[in-house]
Amino acid sequence: MARGRKKELNLTLEEQLEKLQIEIDEHTETLKVLKSKKKEILKKIEDKEKEDVYRAFLDSGKTLNDLKMLLLKETVAANESGSEKE
Repeated sequence: MARGRKKELNLTLEEQLEKLQIEIDEHTETLKVLKSKKKEILKKIEDKEKEDVYRAFLDSGKTLNDLKMLLLKETVAANESGSEKE
């Protein structure tokens, strides 16, 4: 046997508005929780990436000065190649 739509009680406009506001509040709270979880996960990803870079640095046996010089050379090279295209 087919089921029809669930009959909505005849609510006044004020009652409909109140019901709608409650729904909005619930979804707003859910959204806050989800955004907070997203922020936590992004922070964990960032921390893991930093740890990976640090481990790679330690495993390389290079000094901090070696790393700085390498990064400086790459930055200068990137800037020079970028200015040649203009």
